[in-house]
Amino acid sequence: MDMRVKDPVVDYINANQLASAMNKTKWRKLAAAMTSNPDFEPQVREKHLLDKVEPAGFTFLDWEWVKYGETKYIDWMELSPIRKDYVGQLIDDKQTDFTEWLRAALIGQSIPFEEIDGIFKVRGYIWPNA
Repeated sequence: MDMRVKDPVVDYINANQLASAMNKTKWRKLAAAMTSNPDFEPQVREKHLLDKVEPAGFTFLDWEWVKYGETKYIDWMELSPIRKDYVGQLIDDKQTDFTEWLRAALIGQSIPFEEIDGIFKVRGYIWPNA
């Protein structure tokens, strides 16, 4: 009798024929890179494999979870290179563009990414025919 516990994420990966684009080491390198600049922490949109709905907006992420958590759940992660600083109610937020820094950080850690409309997308998995 097989006493192993079924993992719904592994079943989902196998059923959809997904190929891993990232591993724990790469996720840890990404987290280390994203916390290495004291002037910038990217806001993130993250979709997990079993999520039925895509996330709505960008928010800050607990990078310690990325370093030490269960990253096999991450389908993709989008990183915004724009830092917004609140100035006041009547004035638009001050925006600082960290595109060059973010691109260099990803390339420097050999993190595979796509740049789509100014947003950096890191895929945890590659879908067939995508």
